[in-house]
Amino acid sequence: MDTKSSLFFIALGASLWGIIGIFVNQLYEIGFTPIQVVAIRVTTASFFLVIYVLSKNHHLFKIKLRDSWYFVGTGIVSIVLFNFCLFSAMEEASISIAFILLYTAPAFVTVLSWLLFKEALTGRKISALVITLVGCSFVIGVLPNVSASISFYGFILGL
Repeated sequence: MDTKSSLFFIALGASLWGIIGIFVNQLYEIGFTPIQVVAIRVTTASFFLVIYVLSKNHHLFKIKLRDSWYFVGTGIVSIVLFNFCLFSAMEEASISIAFILLYTAPAFVTVLSWLLFKEALTGRKISALVITLVGCSFVIGVLPNVSASISFYGFILGL
C-alpha cells in the first residue's frame, strides 16, 4: 500500500470514528439498548473484516488452537467491553462527555505505569496529566461551572 492510500485510510478511519456518536444516538432514538448497538457494531465490523481478509489472504484465518485465547481476550472481551462502556456512557451522559472521558486513557496509563512498573514520573508527564485533567474538565463543562452534573455511573463508564 502506498503512502497516499495509507493516509487516506487513516483519515477515513478517523472520520468514521468521529461520527460514530451520530449513529449511536440514532439507534438509541429508535429504541436500541447499548448492548444491541454493540452487537450491531461488532457484527458489522466482523462482516467487513472477514470479506476483506478473504479477498486478500484467506490463510490468515488459520490460527493455532493455543493462540485462540488471544482472540477471545482481545477480540471479544476487550472490544465488546470497550464499546459497551463507551455507548452506555454516551446514553448516560452525552457524546462529548463520553469521548472526553475516553481520551483520559493516556493519563491513566501514565499513572498506572508509575504505580505498577515504577516508571519515572517526570515534570513533563505531570504537566501533561494536569493539562489533560484541566482540559477535559473545561470541555465537559465541569470547570468553571462546578454545578455541571454527570452521574457516577456515567463517569465510571466513560473512564
